[in-house]
Amino acid sequence: MPDAFIVTVADSSGRFETDLEIPSRLPFAAYKEKLLEILKIMDNHVFYNWNDYRLRFKNRVLSGGETLAGAEAFDGSRLVAERV
Repeated sequence: MPDAFIVTVADSSGRFETDLEIPSRLPFAAYKEKLLEILKIMDNHVFYNWNDYRLRFKNRVLSGGETLAGAEAFDGSRLVAERV
């Protein structure tokens, strides 16, 4: 199992999409804030007022303690960020 996957991260409105390398074995909660910082830098028009969000993979929300590997993601998977 690789240490990271290259995945597509999109926002739920369809206004933003990019490929990012994300740790495969690190729990989502461990990189959640940093990922949001990166998304805001990449497209502040879409993410400027986001304070909290969740990630969906295969139409289900990743829990804070879940890893991408545990969710059975792989290179090329699509994650959707949703503002909460």
